[in-house]
Amino acid sequence: RWIQQEEAFHDIMLVTYKWARAIDTVTSIVLFGLAGYHFSTVSPTNASWRSGTIETTAGLLLLAAAYLVPRKAGTIVNGVLAAAIAALGGYHFTHAGRRSGVTGWFLAACLGLASVSIFKHGT
Repeated sequence: RWIQQEEAFHDIMLVTYKWARAIDTVTSIVLFGLAGYHFSTVSPTNASWRSGTIETTAGLLLLAAAYLVPRKAGTIVNGVLAAAIAALGGYHFTHAGRRSGVTGWFLAACLGLASVSIFKHGT
């Protein structure tokens, strides 16, 4: 019975970590799409290259967290990016458009969920 419980716990850890990887991957794809949009709208009066650069960097960090670094480091990367994206979402919500703010907060919540998931079941 104890061995069955141990195997069930291992299965739960594996599924949870795969979900966290999926969240990181999908979030990266969304960030790369947003970066493409921001790079396409650069003009002398619109310095959106800054947003595009931040989104590209965050997407690459998430892919690294999902596939290249140990789980504990992935937890830290997810948590830091969740906080940073939430802060940028707050800025966008109050200064540059509610849709951008809500999108930032949604992505931050997803990354926070992934971070907690990895921390609780993947370490």
